[in-house]
Formats: sequence, structure tokens, C-alpha cells
Amino acid sequence: MQEQPEDKELLSLVEAFEKSLNSSNSAYFDEEQLEDIIEFYMSRNNLKRADIAVTKAEETFPYSTTFLIKKASIRLMEGKLILARQHIEKAESLEPLNPDVMLLKAELASQNDQYEDAEQWFEKALEYAEDVNDIYFGMAVIYLNAMRFEKAANTFEKILETEAENVHALYEMALCYHELGRYNDAIRAFNKYIDIEPYSAFAWYNLGSSYASKGSPQKAIEAFDYATIIDDGFSSAWYNKGNAQYESGQYEFAIESYKKVIELEGDDATTYCNLGNCYHALNLFGLAMGYFKKALKLNPKSSDGIFGLALIAHERQNYDEAEVLLQRAIKQDPHNSEYHGAYGDLLYEKGLPLDAVKEYQAAIDLDPDDTDAWTYMSSCYKEEGMIEEACETLVNAIKTVPDEYSFYFMLAANYLEADQTRAEGMDWLQRAIKHSKDKEGLFKINPDLRDDDQIVEFIKGLK
Repeated sequence: MQEQPEDKELLSLVEAFEKSLNSSNSAYFDEEQLEDIIEFYMSRNNLKRADIAVTKAEETFPYSTTFLIKKASIRLMEGKLILARQHIEKAESLEPLNPDVMLLKAELASQNDQYEDAEQWFEKALEYAEDVNDIYFGMAVIYLNAMRFEKAANTFEKILETEAENVHALYEMALCYHELGRYNDAIRAFNKYIDIEPYSAFAWYNLGSSYASKGSPQKAIEAFDYATIIDDGFSSAWYNKGNAQYESGQYEFAIESYKKVIELEGDDATTYCNLGNCYHALNLFGLAMGYFKKALKLNPKSSDGIFGLALIAHERQNYDEAEVLLQRAIKQDPHNSEYHGAYGDLLYEKGLPLDAVKEYQAAIDLDPDDTDAWTYMSSCYKEEGMIEEACETLVNAIKTVPDEYSFYFMLAANYLEADQTRAEGMDWLQRAIKHSKDKEGLFKINPDLRDDDQIVEFIKGLK
């Protein structure tokens, strides 16, 4: 996810401040300008520059509590809690009822994981604040820093109850929704923000990210399109547009997007692997290999590059080469379920179904929702005549992924193919059809069972 860009007026102000640092003629900045400059540096996490700006501000306004508060904030960002506490206590001695000081005390408490104390300081700050929304915003930022996104989102919602057009709160709330996986809420919030700020490339980008995370690649592409139209140099938008295009099978367009990323960012192993995957999907194996090799030249340990070459070797039936490459890929990234599943496929084709089972089990251990791994593991057992193990695998698959009804039909077929377990087969067949509403599902698994009149009549009798 991306943050909002700074406005041009602020950038000009910061540029003027930078020039004053390198000039013998010191420029004058008023208190509000200095506060904006300090906040700019803090927002960019440039704490060294923020500290310089605070020092300049204190020289000009030595009795200002504002800059003492900023100094305490910087120390909190640096994690220097003892120094931060000292600055906070000094500010509190000068202005004990300053709500910003109370906010700092809340942030200090939260950094010490004392969230109940933090909540109490928030409540106290609200009592003395002229604008409670300023306090709510400060509260929300502290929640964000603590990665308490639900709390942050709720706080931004409070701001929007009275300031419906507060674009900063709206934008940040949408980001929280995205982090929480509440993609529909995030999409609604980003769309509302875009209604107010239609030329925000960052808002369009984040809208696209939310659609992509929700599993709506085409809508994601449309949003990323707007982001790149507004800002042609927005490399993250181009990259994620390429990902969405690849996911939706638009490989030629994805290639254009990834090449734009290379043009903007230069050589990158991950982007080269993505290009290799696109050409592989188009069956242009020579071009695909070229990009996987480019990735490996940049990063010899790129497991995706090794894996890409392994898949091509496998498809060309160079099994020994593919096996060596798959073993290398797994060594580089042993926790990648896709690699284990592909190695299982290779071992099965080499006539080693029980060895394949071990790799499918490894894939399932890493990703229990991997329906292909469950299916192929059951098939390997069945091919070896281990029907009990094949059925047990499918029963476990159904427990893990209960909405994958192909497992029900496979289990029914296994039982129906053996006369002694016919009753169990009919039971699983009834369950399969009840849930999936597919009366042809069994015959897709085993067309020969269509010749069994009892099964055909049984299916006809099901409502």
C-alpha cells in the first residue's frame, strides 16, 4: 500500500529551508512554517533532518512548547523512550493541560505496551482539546504505529462522523480496512475519496490493490490504469497492473506492464521472473528461459528463476534436469508449497507415485487448501492399489476444504468401483449431489459408471 504524496506548496517550503541550511544568509520561517517542515521530515522518517529543523525552531522560538513537543515526538520515533519522557515531562511542567502533551504520554504508554494507560490519556486529552478530531487523529496514528488497525479504523470513523469530507481520515481509514482484509469496506472508502480527489494516483493505486486482494483482477486493472494515466512514472502501479493482468490471463498486456517497470526501475530479478512466467504461459519457452536466466544472473539464488527453468525442462521431458532444478528451488525456498507440488508431479510422471506422495504431503503441510495436492496424492495411492489410503486422503481433504465437492465425487467413485463398499459410495454420491447440484459430477470422474443402471436410477431419484 502507498501513502499520499506531499503537496507542491509544502515541497517548496522544505526546499527553501534546505537552501537556508547551505547558505550563510539564514532565512526566516514563522512558527507554523517550521512546524510544517518538521512534520514533513517526520512523515518521511528523516529524523536527522527533523531534529535539525527542531533545533532551528527552538533557536527562533525558545519559549514555544510546540517545538518541545515535536522534539519529544522525534525521540519516540527513534525509540529513545527515556529522552522522550524527559522532554514530555518538561512540556507538561510548562503546559500541564496541553492535550498534545497528553497525546505524547499516550504514545509513550503505547510504546511500553501499556494500552490501558494510553486509553486513559486519550480520554483526558479529549476533555481539554478545542478540536476533538485533532485528538482522534493523533489517537489513530498511534494505533497505526502499534499496528492496531481495528482501533485505528474505528477512530478514523469517529472523525468522519462530524467531518465527512476529511480526506486524510478517509484515506487512512481505507488503508486500515485494507490491512484488516475488509476489502469491500476499503473499496467503498477509496471510491469515496476518489470522488473528492479524482486525480490522486495513489488513491487509484490503493483501490486497485484492494480489488486485487479481493480477487477481482479486472477491476484492479482498471484502477491501476487510472493510476498510470495520472502518473506514467508510477512503477508500483505498473508492476501490480502486470500482476493483475497475468492473473486474468492477459499475458501480452502483462509483458508490456513489466517491461515498463524495467524501463522505470532498471534490471530486477523478480520482474524478469514475472516476464519469464508470461512467456512460459504463452508457450514461448525460448523467451521465457532467457528472462529466467537474466533473473539468475542478477540473483543466482532466485528460487523463482530456478523454478521457472525447472518447469520448462519438465515440459520438454528433460526429467533429470528438471529434478535437479526443482531440488535446487526447494533448497532455496523449502516453504514454497508450489515447488513441492511440482516436484510431486515430476516424480509421478517418472513412475514414482509413492515418492510423489511425500512431496504432495509436504505441499499440503505448507498449504492445506492446495486442492491439487490432495487430489494427486489420492490418485497416487489409488494407482498403487492402496484404496484405503486413497479414501482416507479424500476424507481428510473434505475435512480441510469442505466446499471442494470434487473430493466428494472422487470418494464416491472409489467406493462404487468396489462392490463391497457400494453403500458407502451411494452415501457419498448423495452428499456430493446435494451440495454441488451437479448430477454429472460422478461421471466426470469415472465415465464407465454411467453404464451402471443402479447408479443412474439412484441419481435420477435424487431431488
